[in-house]
Amino acid sequence: MKAKLYTLGLVMEVLVGNKSYISNENEPKKEFLKRVNVELEKDFDEAIDIVEFKSETYVGYDDEMLTEAFKVSRGLQEAIIKGILAERGIEVEKIERVSRAKVQPRDKAEMQASEEYLAAKANVGKIAKYTPKDKEEVVKGIVKSISLNKTNTIIYYNIQQGTNLRCATSKNETLEFFEI
Repeated sequence: MKAKLYTLGLVMEVLVGNKSYISNENEPKKEFLKRVNVELEKDFDEAIDIVEFKSETYVGYDDEMLTEAFKVSRGLQEAIIKGILAERGIEVEKIERVSRAKVQPRDKAEMQASEEYLAAKANVGKIAKYTPKDKEEVVKGIVKSISLNKTNTIIYYNIQQGTNLRCATSKNETLEFFEI
């Protein structure tokens, strides 16, 4: 699973799922990331990579893409997009926000007894190959374990690629398994 790091001036925020971690006043980036990694280990069962999302990326979006991103943004991400839209002369007050769909949590024991979970568990120890969403690279490695998200609705494969641990959801259509 990936978390996004947003930076605006001296303020930093890490967003992952429905959780948000904000930097303290004048906190150095290195210390902030160290503190957030400790929090992520406490809050999530699966491995989480923090990916820095550059504000310049949004500048390359056209007005329509930026407007759609603003509708679902929150926190520092929202402030960054709002600033860019304002620079382009777009009135953000007139953009209708989209409410995020609430996911109904499942009982952990029920999920672990499901066919989907048992099939995923059978892939532990196999070689996995997949292409991450929005990437060109092909990831190959050994499935070390599986985990669930907080709501017990998504299964993650923890795949060891060299010394790195990568995650792929069971919903990734490019995910393939091979016997060792």
